[in-house]
Amino acid sequence: MILLTVPPVGPLLQGRVIAARTELMPWIDAVVWVQADTEQSKARALVRDGSTAEMLAFWDGWMVEEFPFFAHERPWERADTIACRTPELEYDLGSQAVIAAG
Repeated sequence: MILLTVPPVGPLLQGRVIAARTELMPWIDAVVWVQADTEQSKARALVRDGSTAEMLAFWDGWMVEEFPFFAHERPWERADTIACRTPELEYDLGSQAVIAAG
């Protein structure tokens, strides 16, 4: 584990699901939850990182840990903003965003 002390000079973005854990919320100003279909996320990751046996094992092991975390922590319930990574509308990922009213 690496422990860093960062002086409070501006916003700090942390890009991991575990950053929205209940016990960390006193130090977090905002949470953005990015929701995506699990199978589509896996397919994109394997295209990006390679469909090797090692990557398949990594992905499967990661999800074994993520699903119980999601069930227990439910971090999307603390989110200030929710972004859908796999909307049902067709759009150009490189130049457009799909935003739901609500």
